[in-house]
Amino acid sequence: MAARAQQRNALGRPLWVSRVLEYVTARWNMDGGYNLCQSVESGGQDTYYALAIFSLLDVPAPKIETTVKWLQSFPADNIYGCFYIIERLILCGSFRRSVELGISTFEDTYHALSILKRVS
Repeated sequence: MAARAQQRNALGRPLWVSRVLEYVTARWNMDGGYNLCQSVESGGQDTYYALAIFSLLDVPAPKIETTVKWLQSFPADNIYGCFYIIERLILCGSFRRSVELGISTFEDTYHALSILKRVS
C-alpha cells in the first residue's frame, strides 16, 4: 500500500494528485464554470469546490480567464451568493493586490462594489 501511495506520474506528482486533477478538469464546461456531472450546466457551488481543489493542490486552474468571465456574470441574488462569488474570484486570483502599487486595482474595486450594491 505504501509503495502505491508513492507512485508518481511523468511530472513527478503523486499519482493520486494526477487523478484528482484529471477528474476535476474533466468537469470544466465551455462557459467557464464547473459541474460535478459532465454535460450539465455549470454551477456556482461546484465551481467553488473545483477552484478550491486546484488551490489546495497548488495547481493553477486551466482556462482561468474564461472562468473569471463566467463568475463575473454569475447572478448574485443574496448575500450568500455574493460571498461565494467573491471567494471564487479570490481563488481565481481575480481579487488581488496590485503588484506595483500594493493596493487593489480599480477593476477589482469596481467589481467588489458592484456585488455589494446588488445586495444592499
